[in-house]
Amino acid sequence: MVVYFSELSAVLTKAEGMLSGEFGSTFALGGLLILVFFLLLRKDEFLYLLSEERGFKSKLPIRLTGLLLALAPAVVKGYLPSSVAISAVLVVVVWVGLFLAINPSALALLWFYILLFIVFTLAPSFVQVIVGEPLADVAAYLTGGVLSIAQVPGVWAGREFTIFSASGVSVPVLITPGCSSISSISVFLLLTGLMHLDLRKRLSSTLIMAVVGFVGLTLLNAFRIVALIWTGYSSGAEAMWSLHSWLGYAVFTVFYTAVLLIYARSARHSAVEEKTQRDNLAPVSQSIN
Repeated sequence: MVVYFSELSAVLTKAEGMLSGEFGSTFALGGLLILVFFLLLRKDEFLYLLSEERGFKSKLPIRLTGLLLALAPAVVKGYLPSSVAISAVLVVVVWVGLFLAINPSALALLWFYILLFIVFTLAPSFVQVIVGEPLADVAAYLTGGVLSIAQVPGVWAGREFTIFSASGVSVPVLITPGCSSISSISVFLLLTGLMHLDLRKRLSSTLIMAVVGFVGLTLLNAFRIVALIWTGYSSGAEAMWSLHSWLGYAVFTVFYTAVLLIYARSARHSAVEEKTQRDNLAPVSQSIN
């Protein structure tokens, strides 16, 4: 905690900011909470593996690797850019290293969860450079179409909008790659990957869910922008930016919650099916015995 105080502080400060209504870019913290949620679902497995450990000399290579993993970020963090996403990744890497030093048998359970978290937490910064502009163009195109249908007065060219509020004041709006929902899509793909690991469903089902979620979030983001612009038209720029500070988090959190509820129902359904199969096989095994 002393060595990695600045990284822990960055994550906790972001959490405190969310509680006080200062959201900013919170996808890394959202991904961290989702990761913790899914790891807690496997708590019993971790406790069982911990009870099976045979002293500190067992699986020594994994224990030493865990200690190195916990210490390595202290060496490299000075060369990394400062961001909440990187701080969250470093905190998780250190935690995993310490966990493996104590419970090396958990490596088989942990490594893919952590790999998913690292990839989808760091991905938005790189993906935005590649597809941020095209996704922003798509959002602007969908937004412009809806505004034309709604007959909101204004002028727009490409991703730049100038609307005229009901009081006649012009409100400029620019849709940037940061408005393209890449962060929200990244959190959703992390959620989908964690559900796939937990339910062990067919890869085709997971890929279908990922594609549907990607399209759904792109459309939701466009409607979010429409709602913001409509607010600017009806109530002015101040109301629009006030709504902008929290609307996306409300919309996307509802979306994630709906997906988790579907997941929970699917998990219960799978558990019932497994129990039914075991119950059906029990009489057969007894008769054979």
